[in-house]
Amino acid sequence: MSLNKFFNVIIEVLEKIRRFEADKIELAANLISNAWENENFVHIFGAGHNQIYAQEVIMKPGVPIYVNGILDVGLSLYAGVQKSFLLRKLIGYGGVIARNSKIEKDDVVIIISDSGIEEVSIDLAINAQDFGARVIAILSKEMARSVNPDHPSGRRLDEIADIVIDNHIPYCGVVNDVLFVGNISSIVNLSILHGIFREAVKILKDKGKDVKIWRCYETIEDLSHNMELLDSIKDRLRPI
Repeated sequence: MSLNKFFNVIIEVLEKIRRFEADKIELAANLISNAWENENFVHIFGAGHNQIYAQEVIMKPGVPIYVNGILDVGLSLYAGVQKSFLLRKLIGYGGVIARNSKIEKDDVVIIISDSGIEEVSIDLAINAQDFGARVIAILSKEMARSVNPDHPSGRRLDEIADIVIDNHIPYCGVVNDVLFVGNISSIVNLSILHGIFREAVKILKDKGKDVKIWRCYETIEDLSHNMELLDSIKDRLRPI
């Protein structure tokens, strides 16, 4: 069955990440745990389709409260596919987003990109570092080396970020066979993202540190818990 092929590719890629990216994931988890211990935020950014990762973390059950999704309407598909694709090429737009995202010193910014050559992602990374934040990139090194960057700096995201995690996905994230159907990038990138969060929380728990986590919304008690958490941090968040 073609479904078996799809699942097998996902398993193979996840196994590569577990084998070859464990050290980088551990570094990322330690960086994030230090930020959370000092009540600094972890900001998640992606452009176009990759904005789903920023949406995924906002008040998500099982996610610590000091995680913020950077949402820009212009880069989202809600504004139109053409506008989204053109804005991600606009030099300086990532700097505007960074300045309006309340990124502060000792925060962490995670940028998820297919190849890491998008001008908006590179600008955001450079500006975030100028603000004193650390940058983690999650991308495909295979794709990064298959295309040339157009950014004036001449650099790719993986040449700028403090920590780079290779997601090992094939070109464009699509299962590479005669069908060329079945994109695995969302499954893989979300697995990495939530895996890093889980490891960071474990580091804090092992140190005897408490971590505030969003709960489900199924009961009044859980909803009240989440609203109280939101009240404690809402002044530090700024939707774009």
